[in-house]
Amino acid sequence: MLPSLSELYLVDCHLNNMSPSLQFANFTALEVLDLSVDAIHSEVPNWIFNLTSEISYIYLENNLLRDQLPKAMPNFQVLRSLGLSNNYLDGPIPDWLVKLEHLGYLDFSSNLFSGPLPINLGNLTSLVVLYASSNLFTGVVSEKHFSNLSNLKFLSVDSPNIIFDFDLHWIPPFQLDSVYLGPVGPKLPQWLYTQTSLKSLGFVNSKISFEAGDKFWSFDPWFPFCVITRREAICSTWTCPTTNYPGGLTDCWTNWKSLLHINLGKNDLSGKIPPSMGLLANLTSLHLHQNNLSGVIPLSLQNCHSLLVLNVRENRFSGSIPNWLPHKAKALHAFPHYLGFCR
Repeated sequence: MLPSLSELYLVDCHLNNMSPSLQFANFTALEVLDLSVDAIHSEVPNWIFNLTSEISYIYLENNLLRDQLPKAMPNFQVLRSLGLSNNYLDGPIPDWLVKLEHLGYLDFSSNLFSGPLPINLGNLTSLVVLYASSNLFTGVVSEKHFSNLSNLKFLSVDSPNIIFDFDLHWIPPFQLDSVYLGPVGPKLPQWLYTQTSLKSLGFVNSKISFEAGDKFWSFDPWFPFCVITRREAICSTWTCPTTNYPGGLTDCWTNWKSLLHINLGKNDLSGKIPPSMGLLANLTSLHLHQNNLSGVIPLSLQNCHSLLVLNVRENRFSGSIPNWLPHKAKALHAFPHYLGFCR
């Protein structure tokens, strides 16, 4: 059965049945196995974990794989990438997975894994990417889980029943490009402020309080994506739909001039739109719908020359619909019950 084959890519081939009961396959030279998006509807085939080759890359994402991973240690001593996301795998993370010392990419997000997140993940010192979000983990996640991951660049961990408990004075050994956590709050973990290379920042199922003068507002705008949401993935620049974010908008947008999109709809925001939002010259969409904001639409927003979408419906604004919208504007949402007509 192709004993000299070193790479096997069968992506989106709708294989359905991969002979899960087959114990062995004669892929003695196989280094890369990609069976992603194949609608495989079974437990993980036994032969994959019984490979005798020095396999380096395994991708099984976006299938219908179910049940638990095997407890016995497979022959994965040189494995560098393991992708298991978007399946129905359940049970605890097996002990052998946290012993793969060469592993640089590990993605088991969007499954049904349960129990505590293994603290020995911190022993995977080669890890660059760790995606563990959208599972059913429980227990505490602390700096001990990540204390030795000096190469880590991408981190995603969220589960409804985990508790993040980081030491206030912990300084990570890594500098992340992207981090996605949840639930967190009411304050952000302090170690996030040590991350000076961030390009994306996201929180899920979180209740976070950002007050005037909070350190968050002094965050230099290194990153183009920042998301705070209950159910959604990172998708725009500053968004927190249906998140518990009561109170008013602080007048603190001076440091965020690189923002492209703001979505603060469906919150309990009150007060007025702060004038400093007019400093967001690159802003293309502003969504403030379904809040309790009042007053007039500030003239300072006319400085947002790139604005294409202004959504202020279902608030308590007064005055006229602004006549300074750019000619290239695509959409204006403003129910006349709350906002006057153009003059």
